[in-house]
Amino acid sequence: MNIPHINNKPVIICSDFDGTITKRDAIVMTLERFASPEWKVITKKILYTRELSVREGLPMLYKLVNKAEHDNIIHFLKNDVKIREGFSTFMQWRKQLNIPFWVISGGVDSFIHPVLEAWQGEYTLYSNVANFEGEHIGVDTPYAPEENSCAPCGKCGCCKVAVLEKFPPQDYFKIVIGDSVTDFGMAQVADLVFARSLLAKELDELNVPYTPYESFHDIQAHINTLMNTATLVRHA
Repeated sequence: MNIPHINNKPVIICSDFDGTITKRDAIVMTLERFASPEWKVITKKILYTRELSVREGLPMLYKLVNKAEHDNIIHFLKNDVKIREGFSTFMQWRKQLNIPFWVISGGVDSFIHPVLEAWQGEYTLYSNVANFEGEHIGVDTPYAPEENSCAPCGKCGCCKVAVLEKFPPQDYFKIVIGDSVTDFGMAQVADLVFARSLLAKELDELNVPYTPYESFHDIQAHINTLMNTATLVRHA
């Protein structure tokens, strides 16, 4: 099947998960239901005061969740986490055009796949990995950057910049969708950024251009317009 190109480069779409594909942050929803109250203090230190890096704070958060709750958490995620408007239509459209879709998340795999069960096989996931060997849920970080290797941050559990760098910028047109400060790094190395919430605020403060969105209908419409007006060719 042919693959859409923009500006003579094949298009790839890379999306955050929590608060982007989902209406609310699924990590926060899980912590609200299953963790002890300390999670609020840790989350504030990660997202707002920046006293903790994501790599430091995420294991601290999941340590507050007993792994015995695993089955209850999965049931909760499948039934209570809501997908952002337009995502299903967007995924059908992307599949028809054969555009690769990567989910790049600072969350953990075991709590992402159940939410995206309806789209199994239609996305590639890069995230932290849940570890159930101990009493509490642990977090492994197979995509953590080497020390000082990531200019924007270098302290994430899953380095979204490192994942995007799998695609040389001269060879791919990279579209990024995000909502949080943890998406700021990959927003800086993308060709087109869709942003909302904390990410939009961060980009505004630094005068980094982006396209706002509230639903995946917005994103799909904008990309369609861009493909119809920019240099668009198709290659096998």
